[in-house]
Amino acid sequence: MKLTNYYVGTILFILSCYIPACSAQWEYINEATTEVRNVVGTALEPLKTEFHKLSPKGRYATGVVAGYTSAKVAYKTTAKIVKFTGVAFIASEIANRAGLLDNVQLSEENARSLESARQVVTEKVNFCRLGVRKHLSIDNMRSLFDRTMEKDTMGTLGFATGAVAGLVW
Repeated sequence: MKLTNYYVGTILFILSCYIPACSAQWEYINEATTEVRNVVGTALEPLKTEFHKLSPKGRYATGVVAGYTSAKVAYKTTAKIVKFTGVAFIASEIANRAGLLDNVQLSEENARSLESARQVVTEKVNFCRLGVRKHLSIDNMRSLFDRTMEKDTMGTLGFATGAVAGLVW
């Protein structure tokens, strides 16, 4: 079975509508995140002062709860992303095995659109890859851990304990 130019054109049209919207949404998300961070920072200031008034055991217990909750949320989100990616991969393999992707004849206009969409996706993936590399490097993680251990040893140890417990159970 061959894909016709009509189907390819439809797919490329959907991609061309979706990818620029994602780019605009990414900028909007960055702005919204900054605003939320500012609002939450000012709203949590009283809690921060109360946290520092806690005894070391209270800080440890608070850290355990925060670490456990964070690990559970991160795990569930990551599991959903992995499941979605797996389903997409399996669907693409089924389409390939069924012959839907064999001998695709693209018009010159569709080939240009596809190349443009591929370029935008490549740029966005590279941007995310570089961001993850920058923020999640071993040196950054080590310095963050050292700074937090200096500021609040018991809270940091509690958070780490809670995170491990959240990943195990």
